[in-house]
Amino acid sequence: MNSEIICVGTELLVGDILNTNAKYISEKLAAIGINLYYQTVVGDNHERLKKVLDAAYKRADLVILTGGLGPTIDDITKEVVAEYHNEKLVKVDKYYNILAKRYKQMNAEVPAGGIKEVSILENSTLLENEVGIAPGFSYEKDNKITVVMPGPPSEMTVMFDNEVMPALLKYSSDLIRFRTLKIIGVPEGKVDEDLAEYFVMSNPTVAPYAKTGEVHVRIGVKGKNEAELIKEIDKIEKEIRAVYPDNIYTTGEENFYDIVVKTLHEKGLALATAESITGGKIADYIVSVAGASKVYKGGYITYSNEEKEKLLGIEKDKIDKYGAVSNEICMEMLNGLERNIPADIYIATTGVAGPDKDEKDNEVGTVFIGFSIKGEKTVKKYTYSGSRNAIRERAVRTALLELWKSIK
Repeated sequence: MNSEIICVGTELLVGDILNTNAKYISEKLAAIGINLYYQTVVGDNHERLKKVLDAAYKRADLVILTGGLGPTIDDITKEVVAEYHNEKLVKVDKYYNILAKRYKQMNAEVPAGGIKEVSILENSTLLENEVGIAPGFSYEKDNKITVVMPGPPSEMTVMFDNEVMPALLKYSSDLIRFRTLKIIGVPEGKVDEDLAEYFVMSNPTVAPYAKTGEVHVRIGVKGKNEAELIKEIDKIEKEIRAVYPDNIYTTGEENFYDIVVKTLHEKGLALATAESITGGKIADYIVSVAGASKVYKGGYITYSNEEKEKLLGIEKDKIDKYGAVSNEICMEMLNGLERNIPADIYIATTGVAGPDKDEKDNEVGTVFIGFSIKGEKTVKKYTYSGSRNAIRERAVRTALLELWKSIK
């Protein structure tokens, strides 16, 4: 079965609302083996919606619409679908009674828009709305299935899971199962080269998706036996993990910073930071994770030389001799941290973000990152390219990646 999603609402087109409905429905359809080849977003315009519907019926067996079921003049989905199929709208007494009770409490009559809100196509199947007031419906004609649901995600997701999915299962001949491996610290081009033989497979499928600072590799398998599907996914995951033993940080919903904090917590380790080039970004990413107070002790943003002297106790003569961007000063930042904050792990960063070289002629993108893990200190030099903020972001990711690899 081929399907298409139509999301109705001008607010989606202009970016006022993020379209999460399409993502949610897409994942659900994929999981039961229903093909999805098109997604369309259309504004609240009668003729344009009618044209979109016409195109969808020509290429799909199942057309799912969300949005435009409310009481206002721009909520047009039901009217357009009814007109297209030459059907009437009939009110659903159950929902009308709820609505009438609400208006009675306000000493008002139910307006025409309210009646429209609680109506569905004649000869359609009611889809219950357990959260809101606008019912959905499923309609079959000419071997085409039309599913209409409300736009608010809180209403749509419940309706889809409870009403639509059970009905669609009879059209699904295969199961599809997915797993995503999240890889950090490996460039997209390198992943594409390393895993080229996987990316040309048809079933299972393995596909890369570039994200900021990382690459996600999604494994998908279609078949009829769930145990066999999971076994095949496990096999491919094991093979890819052998290629990247230190870079796959999760197959779940967590982001990398969640995993860093989780690992620190599991290991019973406390962290402190001294940041120059990264300007507090390492601390910011750590404390954005719930539970960070159990693992992050505190830190300093020592962006200027004066603050390095005052807060970390680094001698001015050393800064003058070696320069703030140097192996030696990064090591001194670690020493200052150790003197001031009790912790198990310390991170220090210093570098040149641009736009020009520093006073010691260090090139833009030169970064030193220092670690002290239970007293053992190391400082590494890195060279990055890109904009000022890109250099800083890469330094943050490198620092936390090296931290995670050291403790995991």
